[in-house]
Amino acid sequence: MANTRPFTYNNGSTISGSNQIGDLAYGDLNDVNNGPNYDNNPGGKKWWMGPDEDSRYIIGKDVSTSDWPTPVPEGDIGSVRFWATSTENDTQFIGLTNSVGGNSFSTTAASWSWLTLGGYFTNYPRPANSSERAQLKVYKNESNPTSYGANRIDFSTTQDTAYFYRTSTGATETWGNNGIAFYPNVSNIVIGDSISISGSGAYLPTVTNSDNNTRGRGTFAIDNSDNRLYVNAGDTAIQYNISNNTAVANVKLTGASTTDNAYKPTHSDNQNKLFLPQLDKIRIVNTTNMTYSTSDDIDVETDFGKTMALVIADNDNDRVLCAGDGYFIIVDATDNSVAYSSSISGGVIDNAAAIPGFGVHVSSENAYFMNCGIFIGPTLGDNIPYILKISDSSPYTQTLYSLDNRAVPSPSTWNTYTSVSYDSTNNYIWAMNTERDICYLDIDAGTITHTDITFRGSSTAIAPFVTSNSGLWIGTNTNNNTVKMYDTRLILS
Repeated sequence: MANTRPFTYNNGSTISGSNQIGDLAYGDLNDVNNGPNYDNNPGGKKWWMGPDEDSRYIIGKDVSTSDWPTPVPEGDIGSVRFWATSTENDTQFIGLTNSVGGNSFSTTAASWSWLTLGGYFTNYPRPANSSERAQLKVYKNESNPTSYGANRIDFSTTQDTAYFYRTSTGATETWGNNGIAFYPNVSNIVIGDSISISGSGAYLPTVTNSDNNTRGRGTFAIDNSDNRLYVNAGDTAIQYNISNNTAVANVKLTGASTTDNAYKPTHSDNQNKLFLPQLDKIRIVNTTNMTYSTSDDIDVETDFGKTMALVIADNDNDRVLCAGDGYFIIVDATDNSVAYSSSISGGVIDNAAAIPGFGVHVSSENAYFMNCGIFIGPTLGDNIPYILKISDSSPYTQTLYSLDNRAVPSPSTWNTYTSVSYDSTNNYIWAMNTERDICYLDIDAGTITHTDITFRGSSTAIAPFVTSNSGLWIGTNTNNNTVKMYDTRLILS
């Protein structure tokens, strides 16, 4: 007995009793369909029975012009067309997908993902790793193509370019090695890409500071409004022009050392200031002329008895949140004064690394979001991961969202360096739990959802972010681990 289902073109809301992918509505598979009476044109649409799905794979796509050849007396009025394999065979499915789209995929995951993103129906079961869009091997310097990984990733919206840095250093790596790799034309990345980022054209150039030392490696911040990238190279701050990937200027940070480079800076775009967290101090650089004075430092250790490892700029209100060591302060970027200070709620672990380097300010929420760990004892890493929301106006309320969905977490499997990223399309915050399951906070609903996508790379730091083409990037700082780009549309499909 044939097993078929009904289909129709539908570019409106989902029709009751049916499913929807792209502009294609379809019913349930059954030898005698138990859905709506399709002879009565539910949803005001003419429906078409698809091909027999027994022991073969099919692909279906809407025909928006409703002129596909049909055998009905009305003429060529079909709104759906179909393709099918002869058997349930993976090679045939890949070949059929390639034929339909003019592709050259070699895996079922890439084939299925392309179909799903394109609004095609297929009865092929969802393959493992189908949400993975691409892999990138990011080498840590142009002269060392055998070691790769990246745990600091950021994206220039104006240049459509991703930038990568790896915090860990090897015995042969020096400060003179180029450290900021980049990959242009991110929007051109397609399903199934495998990319190696290496060679002299893939790194920002090094600079020579006032002490005649070569610098170039470090965490960084991007100012998209002026096409600038700023590097925290320990004892030196560097300014790059990312419209042509050239070094513009650098300034020596008096009293800083080359070891003070692990934490990501942030840039106050309106005030043209770079805030660099270096645990005991927040150093501030005037980026208009790349000048620095110790008199502008915020001495958080002296003033608050705390250390700071994270800074997040609020460019709407000219403020900067600085956090770490279970404490945060709000800095007025116009005059570098501290407008507010408070302990972080929930008993956050007493260590600056509990909140290292990554967080986001969401303008629509007027709030900061970051990762944090609730201490459960006795050593660093023995904590439960949360997303912390801090409102950016008095009384600066705090909200914690637990990322762990287990009653008894295994702290050793989670790392305090898990970061968060903002997805403006869905108004989500993406993060990970102790099992390295990709999770998201639905800001509107205030709920955490754990997806079935798990990042299993050996990792001490995870840095996801969402680009303009729905890419969720996750990197590591461990050799022989690639940066992976997932597609949020496929994760959520």
